[in-house]
Amino acid sequence: MTDTIRHHIHEGEKLLTRAGMTESPRLDSELLLAHCLGVERFELIVAENQGVCDSDSEQFYQSISQRSQGIPVAYQIGYRSFWKADFKVGPGVLIPRPESERIIEIAIQCLGQDRYPEDSLRFLDLGTGSGCLLLSLLSEYPRARGLGVDRSIEALSYARTNAVELSLQKRVHWLCSSWGDGLDLGRCQYDLIVSNPPYVTSEEYRHLSGSIRNFEPERALVAPEDGVGFHQQILKLAREILSPRGWILLELGRDQGQQLYQFAVNLGGLTNIQILKDYGGQDRVLLSRRAESLI
Repeated sequence: MTDTIRHHIHEGEKLLTRAGMTESPRLDSELLLAHCLGVERFELIVAENQGVCDSDSEQFYQSISQRSQGIPVAYQIGYRSFWKADFKVGPGVLIPRPESERIIEIAIQCLGQDRYPEDSLRFLDLGTGSGCLLLSLLSEYPRARGLGVDRSIEALSYARTNAVELSLQKRVHWLCSSWGDGLDLGRCQYDLIVSNPPYVTSEEYRHLSGSIRNFEPERALVAPEDGVGFHQQILKLAREILSPRGWILLELGRDQGQQLYQFAVNLGGLTNIQILKDYGGQDRVLLSRRAESLI
């Protein structure tokens, strides 16, 4: 007699708990089993008493073994859900985190404050990775256009694939570059700049879980200058390429808010500077916009 879906989920959860490589063993077990069975996760609930054939069971326990070694679920199943879509990911590109969805929420609130002609909206995503931020925004504004910049050719290959999957490829361009390199600073004007730049310090990186440290790209995580070096570069660049009264939103680490707030104030040329929290009460996003006239 074959073991049931419920049994597999329970056994997978026990094995993952014992391995200690994940903070969500039940969820990971469910996601891996759903992938092996070719169904949505919610379908497992209604079918929990159904049996699992030997080949699917073998594949599932292999996946559990890989997760126990630290290999992220998203890399195994090939995607991560973010905002309102699934984004293809794999080794070489940072896995989107739900905390980053705060940028999308805040951006929509900001853009709603002004009467922008929708067909003129231009978005820029610096360090785009899988493209999750930029493509999520473009999906919310059907006539807007965007540019995604990343120094990793591998990451951009995922971003391009995701654009095609979401039928957004005609409204987005990609640039393999380090931050603002290659942008026409004299002519570029963006209504919104978003970025989730690396913000982990070298010391913090050494203490990250093995699931992150051993598998996700270090260059997408670690930043110089106590983790805020790239934020400072982007804020300086923003003054040159934001449209008048254009917005910028940067994701940041939980202990970096005050330091970056003060940097933005001292930099000049920016206004409405705020540090906004995520739903866990941690500093998460620096929000600002270009001043009417640069100082």
